[in-house]
Amino acid sequence: MKKTYLSVAVVCLLGASLLGSSCIGSFQLTNKLLSWNRQIGNKFVNELVFFAFWVLPVYEVSALADVLVLNSIEFWSGSNPVASGTKVIEGNDGRYLVEYNGAYNGSEKFGKGYRFGFFNSGAIGWRISGEPFFKPLLPYINNLKLRASYGEIGDDSGDRWLYTDTWGFGGNAIVDGSAKPGNTSPYSFYYQSTIGNPDAHWEKVTKFNFGIDYGFLNDMFAGAVEIFKDKRKDILIRGTDRSIPSYFGGNPPTANLGRAEASGFEVELRFNYPINRDMRTWANFSMTHASNKIIDRDDPRLRPDYQKQAGYAIGQYHSHIDAGFLNNYDMIYGAPAFETNDDQRLPGDYYIVDFNGDGVVNADDSAPYG
Repeated sequence: MKKTYLSVAVVCLLGASLLGSSCIGSFQLTNKLLSWNRQIGNKFVNELVFFAFWVLPVYEVSALADVLVLNSIEFWSGSNPVASGTKVIEGNDGRYLVEYNGAYNGSEKFGKGYRFGFFNSGAIGWRISGEPFFKPLLPYINNLKLRASYGEIGDDSGDRWLYTDTWGFGGNAIVDGSAKPGNTSPYSFYYQSTIGNPDAHWEKVTKFNFGIDYGFLNDMFAGAVEIFKDKRKDILIRGTDRSIPSYFGGNPPTANLGRAEASGFEVELRFNYPINRDMRTWANFSMTHASNKIIDRDDPRLRPDYQKQAGYAIGQYHSHIDAGFLNNYDMIYGAPAFETNDDQRLPGDYYIVDFNGDGVVNADDSAPYG
């Protein structure tokens, strides 16, 4: 019965879209756009649902059998939104604002049970300068508004069809360990070229924002202050970037193993002073500060902490650190030995710091730099 109801709903929406007529109650459906407007007192409500019928055939009936199946071919929206909605409630005088958004997205990259995700966002605002108690301050502070928002975003970065295995076809396998003529197998064979991960799912980002809009002396000085923080979890890490030993026998599957966060602030100040009707002087100033940090990146457990990506900024540069020059042979003899080409050092070479203090300069001494 569930499939029947869904099919009827889709047919109803498509049919009404083609005819340009209304479909459900007071909703007006035109050009695949379903909207509803209603006035409630001094509050205006706008509810919008957009159906993106971006059709993509996928020959796997079981994965989306609950949505729409036609002649054993599955139709869905790929990574495009399937449905989204918005509700805005705002007073006519603009003192209060409440907004909500929701999006239901699907992606071909994920398997059954993980393909679709619903992501929310919302915002509230309060224009304090519109309140009656603020009137005595209006000659000095003509605009003061507080606002805050929260949002969820889904990201499907990665290769297509992450959930399924792929197979290749080949031959001429080496029989006795050497590639000499006549030492290869005459038989062809199939091999697993890509290992799928049926549990791969959406990356999720939560965004927090708090802002203040201000204006002084009839907007002679105006601007905004923003404080933001983002948290990203279930980041998709490719198999080639995972800490899997080489004897695994192939590239491991992409998995949701990463976490990261970012935060910062923005300050904007605008100056605008009209000298006369034809001339004014103005200036803009803005400053942004942002930082990010990797929380988890599937680093090898036995790797030194200073060589892991977790705990450092995204894209952190690593390098050997120098402490000046080796000015003479006495300094060369007293410097830590190089693991390779130690006998090639001459006065004038860099003094490379033995970062981990084991007495030898090698790859283990590469450390965060910059």
